[in-house]
Amino acid sequence: MGGSFAVKERPWWERWLDYLYVPSCPGCGLVGQYGLCAECAGEIKPLKISFGASFAVYAAGWYSGALKNALLRCKKAEQTYLTYDLVRHMLSVAVYGGLCSEPDWKGSICVPIPPDPKRYRKRGFHCPDLLARELCRQFLGWHYQPKLLQLTRSLKSQKLLSRYERFLNVQGAYQVVREIRGESILLIDDVITTGATLIEAARAMFRAGAVRVAALTAVASAHLERSGFTIEEITN
Repeated sequence: MGGSFAVKERPWWERWLDYLYVPSCPGCGLVGQYGLCAECAGEIKPLKISFGASFAVYAAGWYSGALKNALLRCKKAEQTYLTYDLVRHMLSVAVYGGLCSEPDWKGSICVPIPPDPKRYRKRGFHCPDLLARELCRQFLGWHYQPKLLQLTRSLKSQKLLSRYERFLNVQGAYQVVREIRGESILLIDDVITTGATLIEAARAMFRAGAVRVAALTAVASAHLERSGFTIEEITN
């Protein structure tokens, strides 16, 4: 095993929320449930999306149902405590994909995709950064380095862009602030839609000397099914 899992009680801020509202499952609405209930969690299908031989993205599941609701509640309703549960499912796909056990990934650097400054100021938090931080808190074999990857310029919002425009929008948009020769890098994002952002970020990492790069996301968009990339469901 390349690291160990931290066994901890529920975070203090999660226990504190008990006094403010009644929690519920983002999928079925089961009252008193933090994160996904067992039934909703059982419907998740972990995924591996391969972009050639040198880069793959591991997603906890499709952007639908319970996972979609959990992510939207985290981002739109500012229920950021749900990152704790989202990360549990991201770690599951990482375990099944070998990222937690294979020697090559021991001591990997976890790097969140950097935010656009304007959107960060408006929201006040950045979901990929929250996920990366929580991943390294729950799995002690990885190292959180949020400043390693930076934007070189402001980007247009990807939401309304075509697949081609998304790739064009991020071309050359990322730089690594130091040499990372021989390092293993795990890029962290909340959602993969076309792969444009993560592919461009991976290119920057390889240019800076990374020996291997993979990515972990909370969800994958159904757009990928029409992309031609290899998608496979991961099981234990």
